[in-house]
Amino acid sequence: MREEELLYQIIAGCDEALLDAFLRRMDAALRIAGSKLQAGTPIWLPDMEEQMLDNVTRGLSPELSRKAYMLWKGLTRMSRGRQYRFFVEHDQSLTLNHEPDIVDELFDGPVSCPAHIARTVSSVLGREATACTSIAAALDDLVSDRSAYAALSIDSLYDTEWLYSMIYNKPVYVNSITPTQQGPLIVLLSKKLLNRVQVPIVSVVFCTAPNEHGSLAQAISVLADNCLNIEFLRLKKHPTEADPDELLIFLDFSGDLLDVATRASLLQMQTELPFFRLLGYRESV
Repeated sequence: MREEELLYQIIAGCDEALLDAFLRRMDAALRIAGSKLQAGTPIWLPDMEEQMLDNVTRGLSPELSRKAYMLWKGLTRMSRGRQYRFFVEHDQSLTLNHEPDIVDELFDGPVSCPAHIARTVSSVLGREATACTSIAAALDDLVSDRSAYAALSIDSLYDTEWLYSMIYNKPVYVNSITPTQQGPLIVLLSKKLLNRVQVPIVSVVFCTAPNEHGSLAQAISVLADNCLNIEFLRLKKHPTEADPDELLIFLDFSGDLLDVATRASLLQMQTELPFFRLLGYRESV
């Protein structure tokens, strides 16, 4: 037997052993979820995870240490993903941060918007438009409850980065993005999330752990673990005193807010990321 064939047999044996270990690990993670739910203990225990990663990588070369770190980091993420899903399916009292704001109907009320788009907003959205001086003024009217809604225009879906940057830390949500015959898109915002969406897009913003290589890949892998497709991803530098290199990550993905896979993904990201917020829920354009 040639050496290459022997090495492939060794790899096949390793794969078989890894698969068996993987299945046993995932089964144990699911059993632990039941115990955690009954005891009221949290799913994510970062100190325990770091200790485990230190044990796994200790004594390895720098190259293999990094690869082992990423492998086990992914395994623990997937293990916790099963636990989050278990909680979503079995904890009837579980409420995500945004869920108190979900409604089945958007109520009536005026839409504050910049004066130059007031007529377009009224005709496209079929709502009373109240003209104001700027986008910032419209958002302030909404946040201050002087208006039930705010509206603004964007040139395209790829132009949402600046919009998300303006609202990422405000208690408002994107309810819809509607095309117009003139070309621009009209964005409707309110303090509520409309549940009745046929082809839904979920918009979120988050930050990852500073100076941790691979943290973005781990964060968005939560969506892949639950078979949710990313539609839009943008990074914007957002310096703070704590981290001058901090990034805001804006992400749109296909998902139903009431679906188990979406709720499990949002719960995991909400729990584990240093900053996370749901920005909107709208129809796909």
